[in-house]
Amino acid sequence: HHPMHPMRQRLAGLGVTEAENLAALRHGHPVRIAGLVTHRQRPPTANGICFLNLEDPTGMINVIVPAKTWAALDRRTRYAGALLIHGTVESKDGSVNVLAGRLSPIVIGGAPDRSRSFR
Repeated sequence: HHPMHPMRQRLAGLGVTEAENLAALRHGHPVRIAGLVTHRQRPPTANGICFLNLEDPTGMINVIVPAKTWAALDRRTRYAGALLIHGTVESKDGSVNVLAGRLSPIVIGGAPDRSRSFR
């Protein structure tokens, strides 16, 4: 089983969309996603943008975190092993990404951090 598998029902109750279902959503659609952070990239040529990949039980999700959003995050959120993200679907030419708006760390097997509301 995927480490996030036990959380699927709880995350679904929060309105989280799994990786396998993102392609069906239209460009600009608001979305909540959650997963393990597989890597973070902040290339010097990206003007402060951070690129994340999340893995959930159904696949991988490409996430774009704007520089202003990244700069506003606390250290715990920036380096969390798993995240709950509220953002917007960006789809173009068969490629699907999520533009992150709000990020919150989650504990595997636990509840999302309640210090930030996603309602």
